[in-house]
Amino acid sequence: MAVCVIVRRLDGIPLALELVAPRLRVLDPARLVERLDDRFTLPAGSGRGRPARQQTLQAMIDWSWEPLPEDERTVLRRLAVHADGCTLEAAESVCAQAWRCSPDGGQLCGE
Repeated sequence: MAVCVIVRRLDGIPLALELVAPRLRVLDPARLVERLDDRFTLPAGSGRGRPARQQTLQAMIDWSWEPLPEDERTVLRRLAVHADGCTLEAAESVCAQAWRCSPDGGQLCGE
């Protein structure tokens, strides 16, 4: 049961699971659940052999967020209001204020 809670709290994100797995050597799953208050500050240990971007979940998010152009960041910030995913219609409703075409022919919402 505790393992299912761990997976749910980490949103099933493979890197997040990989970061906490070494903790199971010293903590049983129930104790680990107690320590998972903030999934973005997961204790990652030394991270030997992993690139810096893979040593914490926050580092991985920063690594993928920082190169995004501002209009794509705007889209993601607006979509973040949907905690458990959303339908296309719901996505359109939060981004409908300023649709525009992107250079590749897709659509992005921007300010």
